[in-house]
Amino acid sequence: ISTLSSVTTYAVQEIDNNNLANDNADNILAQIVQNDEDYHSERTRFRINKAAITEEKIARTSEDEVLASQISTLNTNLSTAITEVQSSIQQESTLRSDADATLATQITTLHTTLSTEISEVETTIQNEATIRATEDEALATQISTVSASVDDAIASIQQTESTIADIDGRLRAQWTIQAQAAGTHKVAVAGIGLLADGQSGTGEFVILADKFFIYNPANGTVKPVFQLINNNAYLEGDIIASGTITSDKIAANAVIAEKINVSSLSAISSNMGTLTTGKIQSSDGKFIIDLTNKFISIEV
Repeated sequence: ISTLSSVTTYAVQEIDNNNLANDNADNILAQIVQNDEDYHSERTRFRINKAAITEEKIARTSEDEVLASQISTLNTNLSTAITEVQSSIQQESTLRSDADATLATQITTLHTTLSTEISEVETTIQNEATIRATEDEALATQISTVSASVDDAIASIQQTESTIADIDGRLRAQWTIQAQAAGTHKVAVAGIGLLADGQSGTGEFVILADKFFIYNPANGTVKPVFQLINNNAYLEGDIIASGTITSDKIAANAVIAEKINVSSLSAISSNMGTLTTGKIQSSDGKFIIDLTNKFISIEV
């Protein structure tokens, strides 16, 4: 009995030891798994790098139409605990032809985004070109846009070139460039444009601005020419050459008394209404009316 009891006690102890070892092994394994998950979680939290290249191609033919299209996209993404940066380059090309027209379009876009806890910054460069030809009309257009933004504030420059010709005699070439800066409270826009109209035989040069300056490359000075105030254009006074404003340039009744302040004034005749003065005298000085001292002098 004592031998059996001793063996039984030893067997129970071995079982307990094995259970403890298994428990320890399970705990160690769980810790390893947890550490691995924590590692990947921390790695994900502090840095995630992604890159992708995608390409889509389409080619289709039918009895009435031929179409070819290709879209290529490159994407990258970098994430940290406080910053996320995304950038992409996309190029889309399309060719389409049918019995009545042919069309070619290409759009290239470069885009980046930087996001932080306090702001989001974006930059974009896009070029779009389109040509189209039909039996009646030919058209070519190119638009280039550069923009940068921080949250709701954006600055951009857009350049547009377009030409068109049709069988009805419409023939036009146009070029414009426009710069815009839009903040929280104010928006500023400036630009220039050229238009040649072959149908009317006229050409136009348009300026979009509040103020107009000329830069002198010889000495680096900037000269203001005119400015717009309440939709009225005002020339700077010192750019008017002496002697260039003559009497035939001044409309009748255009100059009023409030605008005259001179030390000498000569006129053949005058209808002056009420005259306030100190002295009136003839050209030879022999007839004097002294209003200040209240006497009249006549020399014969």
